[in-house]
Amino acid sequence: MENRSAVANSKDINESAKSSQIHTLPDGPTVEVMVKGKADGKVASPGKQIKIHFIAKLRDTGCTVGSTIGAAPHQFCLGFEKVLKGLNIGIEGMQVGEKRRLTIPPSLGWKTSLDLAKALCDVQLKKVRMSKRKRANIGDFPSPRELASFREEELKGKGKFGYRATDLIKLAKQVVDEKIKFDSADEGDYSKLKINGVGPFTTNTIMMCIGHYHNIPIDTETLRHMKEFHGLNMRKRKKGPISVETKAKIQEFYKIYHPFESLAYWFELANSYEIKLGKTLGELLPSEYHHATGSKKC
Repeated sequence: MENRSAVANSKDINESAKSSQIHTLPDGPTVEVMVKGKADGKVASPGKQIKIHFIAKLRDTGCTVGSTIGAAPHQFCLGFEKVLKGLNIGIEGMQVGEKRRLTIPPSLGWKTSLDLAKALCDVQLKKVRMSKRKRANIGDFPSPRELASFREEELKGKGKFGYRATDLIKLAKQVVDEKIKFDSADEGDYSKLKINGVGPFTTNTIMMCIGHYHNIPIDTETLRHMKEFHGLNMRKRKKGPISVETKAKIQEFYKIYHPFESLAYWFELANSYEIKLGKTLGELLPSEYHHATGSKKC
């Protein structure tokens, strides 16, 4: 089955949104039918090979994390276990020519950042064991050079990073080849770094992790913290990313700590969780990590 219009361009979507149909499936995803498919068209069902064009965005930030626009359609077997579970559920029943907007909850989406980091460590461990170096019992997080040496299949298969594998390896090679120099980035230019598949939140997080604390990585967790810890209600739009104005207000709030704004924010955030949990974050067991989140499920 080939469906080259699973996600239309923004103009088509806006024009058809008025007549769209929205419903939430029992398993979690919300499906909005933007354009109906052909009445006599083939239907996507488990076990069938299908092709789709898509644009994947993070709901909270609006950051595009994947797209086939301008490229070949994404082809896969519907129902295959390595396909995003929410995608399997949301696409089932689509007809040729149909366009849908899927909102996939975290439980049916990508793994958590901790799981992805662990997966990289596991793949790195396998790489070490296959090399002539001394056998290792515990994998550590791969260096840029190690990551650049991985094949896409290693990350897609063992690490289960899917389409992210291409971007991760590309970034690692850019660092190794010194096309991207994180260490020499300063406050004036690091926000201009162009990393494929990465938006402002991830860029600021990366820079914070290597010692550049100027810009705070802002997401819905930040908004929750500002309200609960400081009593400041930073409203978020019902749809779309956090506004530039809201981000500027939060950045201004921590300006007194310049150039350590994000460090001050994370110190507050970690401290608030330690008070809530009654122990330091370093004392948490892996099975307890999910408690250190603003999720309503915890």
